[in-house]
Amino acid sequence: MKSTRVFQVARNGWGGLKWNVYASEWNAKSFVEISEWNKLLTLVNKVQDKKPTMSKGTNILIDKNSEIPRPKLKEFIADNGLKKCTLASKANVIAIKRDTINFIKSLECVSVSFLSDSDNKNIQTHPSQVLYLDVNRDESNMDQEYFDVKNRCETKQGYFLNNYRNKKQNESFEFLLSLMNTKATLVYDDVLMNEINSDGLDLDDDIFETVESMLLSKDTDTFNLGIEMLSNVNLQNNLFKISILMNSCFTNTSRLNALSYIKNNNFKALVAYLDSNKIRWNTRWEVYGMSMLKKFKDTPYERNITDYIVKQMNNHFKNVNRDDINELVNVVFK
Repeated sequence: MKSTRVFQVARNGWGGLKWNVYASEWNAKSFVEISEWNKLLTLVNKVQDKKPTMSKGTNILIDKNSEIPRPKLKEFIADNGLKKCTLASKANVIAIKRDTINFIKSLECVSVSFLSDSDNKNIQTHPSQVLYLDVNRDESNMDQEYFDVKNRCETKQGYFLNNYRNKKQNESFEFLLSLMNTKATLVYDDVLMNEINSDGLDLDDDIFETVESMLLSKDTDTFNLGIEMLSNVNLQNNLFKISILMNSCFTNTSRLNALSYIKNNNFKALVAYLDSNKIRWNTRWEVYGMSMLKKFKDTPYERNITDYIVKQMNNHFKNVNRDDINELVNVVFK
């Protein structure tokens, strides 16, 4: 199963109507027909959200764009007698990026008008191009040739993937397509990441305070050491505390406003893990608090996050002037 690389063609022009093929990286898209997409969804439903069974000699294949730190993966494989492989046909366990699955589920089915073979041949600017007609425009000024081509188009139902500046995302998508006939166990990569970090630090009160002071430090070396410590924490047992530390650093400093300058691969994996768990750590307290409450509702941490939200609300209203408070009270109790 493969996607088809397609380009848009439109009938337009200032001095007279003509065919224009938008064949550039800006406009390149991939198209998957709905019948093939449904097969893909069947595969997606097989991806497990729990620890896979791995015994000595198990072959593991990782999406090359996964954020799992390769040194940690190498150590994990060696410690457990596993094997890393590069071919899906030889893999027993395959790790899929959760972002790829979420991306697939977010796409909507569209109707696409593909040019007939003869029109495609006459209009295209390159022999390998597959063209589809842009029909989402005002047709009142179109000439007969436009309608002749449109009437000869074949309408297909399917899904578009934008290729511009989405190289890694599309590579992961193509990787998933290549697994259609695999018999291996499919698992989300963050589940495997969680397993790899199972022997990491536990954030007791002393370590929590130490890491927090490092993350809030103005000294770059101290901050980087805090990032390194945070990136080697047991993820499953400390997700709540990790997110609190990340949000605290984001809220009280500017160090995490842009992550591109942080080269620590373990930290990149940590951020990907938080994102996969829908923790909105890099937002204002309102959004972050609600994401946390949704994630940890009916857990021992629910009281903690509720206290956090109340504390932030109190701090917020301390900074509101008297007139605004009176207006708010009137709105609520009128």
